[in-house]
Amino acid sequence: MAVFQYHPEVAAEIDSMFARTAPQLRAELLRSCKPTLSLVQTVSTLPSAFPRELNTCGPMSRPRPI
Repeated sequence: MAVFQYHPEVAAEIDSMFARTAPQLRAELLRSCKPTLSLVQTVSTLPSAFPRELNTCGPMSRPRPI
């Protein structure tokens, strides 16, 4: 499990810049923006004695090739 901090001031800045940017330049703008989320903490939901190689949850959450 992951805990994130949301930065509303960054999101507001992105929204404002996005509205003032020409449509053909918006993708580049979004690639250059600061992140709106920061990782604060990760917490394993598995007991410490559980063998990690038996965990089937991680692979399910990863994108699968088509």
